[in-house]
Amino acid sequence: MLAVSGFHPQATGADAPARTATDPEIHAALQVLALGLESQRRERDQPGLAIAVVVDQELLWQQGFGQADLASGRPVTPQTRFRIGSISKLFTATAILQLRDAGRLQLQDRVANFLPGVELPVAIDATPITIEQLLTHTAGFPRESTPAYWNEADFPTRDEMLQALRAQRSVAAPDTEVRYSNLGYAVAGEIVARASGKSYVEFVEARILQPLGMTATAVTPRADTAPFATGYGPRLAGRPREVERLPDAKGLTPAGNFSSTVADLGQFVSLQFRDGPVGGAQILKTATLRSMHRVRWLQPDWQRGQGLGFYVRLADRQTRIGHAGSMPGFRALLEFEPKRKLGVVVLTNANDGEPSVYLEQAFAILGPLVERLATQHRETSASTATDSRTYVGTYAWKELVVHVMELEGALTVIRPNDANPWQSRVVLERTGEHLFRERGNASGEPYRFELDSRGRAIKLWTDNFYRLRTDP
Repeated sequence: MLAVSGFHPQATGADAPARTATDPEIHAALQVLALGLESQRRERDQPGLAIAVVVDQELLWQQGFGQADLASGRPVTPQTRFRIGSISKLFTATAILQLRDAGRLQLQDRVANFLPGVELPVAIDATPITIEQLLTHTAGFPRESTPAYWNEADFPTRDEMLQALRAQRSVAAPDTEVRYSNLGYAVAGEIVARASGKSYVEFVEARILQPLGMTATAVTPRADTAPFATGYGPRLAGRPREVERLPDAKGLTPAGNFSSTVADLGQFVSLQFRDGPVGGAQILKTATLRSMHRVRWLQPDWQRGQGLGFYVRLADRQTRIGHAGSMPGFRALLEFEPKRKLGVVVLTNANDGEPSVYLEQAFAILGPLVERLATQHRETSASTATDSRTYVGTYAWKELVVHVMELEGALTVIRPNDANPWQSRVVLERTGEHLFRERGNASGEPYRFELDSRGRAIKLWTDNFYRLRTDP
């Protein structure tokens, strides 16, 4: 069955998402995608998977394939819960940024300042480790705590994890290379608790999950919370798949313990596309969200980098931002493209689930169509909205002067005091009623014109700053 559905968080812009869902070509493409995903699943002999496709603020499509439990034949649905592994780290990073914006910490703060009495792994060159380095995996922390909990599915408690730190040593000097670390994110989660005065679970539930409406997401999941998928080991010739245990990550919870559904994670993806001040479902302001997506550490091949929580990579000439995750019996992947405002979430219930196979197929089929519709929408909006000449004029606040002009058929902002006003010009594209953004920059600064009762533009807003119109 082809399901097209939507959620309704804080909307942005005009009606492009609604037009996407009703576009015949998109609808046909989703049918083809569903056939392709099921074919791939059967060919790979996978138990089950769920997928969600997000376009800006719309959950365009969600569907389950195969079985959530092989013994009973229970099917996967969009409501099936899966373990999401290290995608959990995105919520820890989000919590840290919320606390940063609230003035409770700074990214350059020393980790040791928040953990008095706790002995951290000794840095190779004795450089103090910062919170930002934990979030970008550049702290030089070892990958794991102790002991061998992945083998025994018996994770250390929070206290045991902190106690074990004193016997661990760093594996690289801070800020010299990316060394992926579950331990580093467990420590980041402890900072969330100590800086907020709440437990990690309480903070994430109250400040992230509840405002976003992620009611099916659990920080500490239980297998008896229906409907939960059964996790399976890999295919082995001549043998049935082994059922994996559902371990509690305990002290490593901030690094990988969460469970969720594709629809809930779709809510989190839509957050990444939104603009505006903090409030309600807007749990982080625009500038903070974009800073999380910005590359803080670029790999030598220039194809992949590390943001705050997210990785950033190039794929098919698009910037993709996301995170992968795995726990025994589960593989998960979440990625989005800021320019197209297109995101895909895939959850599987097998160690060899390879969610990237299904995710890449979704981007390949839907990406060009979503981009075409967005272009058509901008062109239609430009032809039917207020005449651009309404906005042409001079706007100033003290010495901060800009001229809004029509140049080469486009509304353009000129800063006359710049050394090269032509080079620094900003060409605007319409995103809504009296709303604009720098052309070709989905995360660029918003421009908003305020009109008086006669329909004359009198103010130009950029973020929370305005200039008054000064020409007659």
